[in-house]
Amino acid sequence: MGGGCYEWRLALHDRPRVDDDRHAYRYTAADGFEKLFSCPESTGSYLSFDGQHLYLNQWYKERILQMDDKGNIERQINVGAEICGHTFVEGLIYVLRGRENKGVPNKAEEWRIARLDPREESPIVEDLTTIPSHHAR
Repeated sequence: MGGGCYEWRLALHDRPRVDDDRHAYRYTAADGFEKLFSCPESTGSYLSFDGQHLYLNQWYKERILQMDDKGNIERQINVGAEICGHTFVEGLIYVLRGRENKGVPNKAEEWRIARLDPREESPIVEDLTTIPSHHAR
């Protein structure tokens, strides 16, 4: 990657998995890593940025948090299932949501790709497709 005009934001844990505290960082080629804040309740799986807000999903809390660069929660978006990941495409959030079914013997994971519009006051989560169980994480 050339130049230094880009900026990344990442959710990382900086201790062994036993402690698993999560923090949000900013990265630029010029300045390297800068810790922005600790993730709420030390949890957060995936972080995205729409150019104005950070969006951090909390897998088992089944929600995406809209946050500012200081870690203040501006709103919560409930997606109604565990969140394996999310991304932005043309202003919409696409989310991989479902169930791991860890504690259910002989039950496969269940995942769906859904989308929502974070610009709506109360976003409606719309399932687009089901991921076949043999392709799940």
